[in-house]
Amino acid sequence: MFIVSRFSWLSDHHHNLFKGHVVTPAEWQHLRSWRRHLPDFTWTGVLLGYWPWVVYFTLIAVLLGLYHTVLVPRGAPVWPPRNLVTVVYQPFAITLFALALLMVFRTNSSYARWWEARTVWGQVFTVTRNLSRQAGAWIQAEKEAEFQMLVRWCAALGYILEAHITYNRDFGTELQALLRPEELKLLDSWEHQPNCAAEVLSSIVASAVDNAQLRAAMDEHIATYLHDVGACERIQRTCIPYCYTRHTSRFLVIWLTFLPFALWDICGWASPIVEAVIAFLLMGVENIGIQIEEPFHTLPMLSYCKVIAKNSLEVGRQRRGLKCFVADALKTELAFAATGKPHNGFELAKGHNGAQQPSKEYAEDPAVGRGNATGDLESGVPGP
Repeated sequence: MFIVSRFSWLSDHHHNLFKGHVVTPAEWQHLRSWRRHLPDFTWTGVLLGYWPWVVYFTLIAVLLGLYHTVLVPRGAPVWPPRNLVTVVYQPFAITLFALALLMVFRTNSSYARWWEARTVWGQVFTVTRNLSRQAGAWIQAEKEAEFQMLVRWCAALGYILEAHITYNRDFGTELQALLRPEELKLLDSWEHQPNCAAEVLSSIVASAVDNAQLRAAMDEHIATYLHDVGACERIQRTCIPYCYTRHTSRFLVIWLTFLPFALWDICGWASPIVEAVIAFLLMGVENIGIQIEEPFHTLPMLSYCKVIAKNSLEVGRQRRGLKCFVADALKTELAFAATGKPHNGFELAKGHNGAQQPSKEYAEDPAVGRGNATGDLESGVPGP
């Protein structure tokens, strides 16, 4: 049991290396610098995912070396024969192109799935922000209860989708903090929880928004959310064709198994080291394709859910203050417009067609267009 638990820990540690996170500005700067090429110790964790195969390939090279060192001097036949070294080497040179092509296609297909999943989550960001924004603008103050309920459910959409595509029926503390117990009970009673959330949102919109066109605009975002849910389900439940994955893996294992026979005559006892390095690199490329094929394991979805909840709840907190600010700002604008002096300090004069035109004094200001204050635009000399 101890050995099994240790292997399980190694496997979990390896998988955790591929879990993504939100990239910070400091990390972007590091990725652009020359220091990104400096070695680190993450390769040891990556090796944990397929170290038995690296050991297997290296052991074959060691056994071949022992055969040539111990048995050949005692009369065992040399394998491969000296006159067939070139013949043995040629199949590896010929099949390397096919192997590389298979692995590139495999990795590209996995990356396309990963990027599609990230794009879908980007649409979920947009849907929740727009739905919250429209609710804040279009739901009247006398229906504050409906507005706050809609904002809470918008904040929960990310967590509901994340739980749905990871087959997690347990409500986390984040979701429990957003929804009331009776709402959680309703959500748990549905087999398809994102559909339940969409139904609740549609009901709130129907109750809180009287204008049919506004309701249709908000319902369009709810429909987009369900479209994104369907896209996530398609990615989660459909893998790259299994025969393609198996053939690539089978090709790689056979190729690396017989590679020591082509290396021995060239590298001698350096063959085990060369074999281990080549196996580590090629198995690593294949492993990347395997890990990112299921993108919801590698994307930082909980971080996305927190941002979605934060943005939606902020609309609920700021709505009253924002409406007061806009009302006061409009009063100020109207007051300045009545005097012909907008609050930016520039005077406007009526043009011949009745439109507001810049006054002669402002139009002739040498700091505008000729750059005395901001720099000479024609010469390119910066201003003071």
